Amino acid sequence: MANTRSLPDIKSEIDRLIEDRRATRLINPVLTVFYLREFQSTGNRTVNFNLVKSGYEDTVCDVVKNHLHHNFNIGGQFNDSYVQRLASRHHILEAIGGRDFAIAPDYAQHCEQLIPYTIQKTKEHLNTKLSNLARLEEVIRRNAREELQEILGDSTSRKLREFLRSGFDPNSAGFLSMAYGFEICMFAILKVLLAKFGCKIYRDSKTYSSDKGTDLGTNFGVVYQVKKKCITTEKAFTDLASELLLNFADGRIQEGNVFVVVEDMDDGFKKRLKDQKINCLTQNVVTDFLDKLDAEEKWEILKQIVQEFKRELMSNVCRSCRRPEREICPYAL
Repeated sequence: MANTRSLPDIKSEIDRLIEDRRATRLINPVLTVFYLREFQSTGNRTVNFNLVKSGYEDTVCDVVKNHLHHNFNIGGQFNDSYVQRLASRHHILEAIGGRDFAIAPDYAQHCEQLIPYTIQKTKEHLNTKLSNLARLEEVIRRNAREELQEILGDSTSRKLREFLRSGFDPNSAGFLSMAYGFEICMFAILKVLLAKFGCKIYRDSKTYSSDKGTDLGTNFGVVYQVKKKCITTEKAFTDLASELLLNFADGRIQEGNVFVVVEDMDDGFKKRLKDQKINCLTQNVVTDFLDKLDAEEKWEILKQIVQEFKRELMSNVCRSCRRPEREICPYAL
């Protein structure tokens, strides 16, 4: 395998590493940058395993602070299985002995080009997915609500609804279309709305599949199940109804305390759910609740959206950072 891959082949492998849909947080690209930088610094392809965890975390901090300027979807908790995977699956590293690994010779040969390439491609990939979220987080962090005054001050809430769909940049994923975004936006709106009536709603767990859905608990006996689904076929309706009847006790359903929140549902299916004592809210119904909220409450919704995305996507390294400079770093929260 050594010295057999061309630079374009190596770059293609790095692209696959970055675009891996299974990666909830990018770890392997950061580890690759760390090993390349170690070779660039020492001239030695082999890195003592005892140095890898701290070196990886230092690299996460550098990429976040100096390149990404956000801490979403990057830098998960370190595990030595990632290093092994870079060797066995991607052939970026080579096993040397014990727990030590070395950067592959052909990667070392091109390290001057590969370090900036990997960082830039990581940045481009995450910005395509998350630039709207990163910008909103930065606005919330600075408490710069004046930058969203036109959206917050729209009494019809049309501009806020559009903002949830498209964000600042329509070329990036909107908040409702991001992974977990539908669930998070529905939760944030319901939480602020229900607070007007002295009611509380809770989203205690994190979810890793937009199809799986999640339960939202309350302090008044009602439970909401949120699913990013459009129920327009008999099979989709049957599957949903069967799941709800299986998940919730008959008593809670019969008392009308079960709500399902979906993207959309045909009126006929809504009626059939209602006949089974199950309530349905669609995305349009929930976003219409925005008309009942003032500018301050809409600002609270946006703050809640950022908070929930942080629970899902914030870097574990940033979350657990113990470095002395942490106090002046806006990402180590």
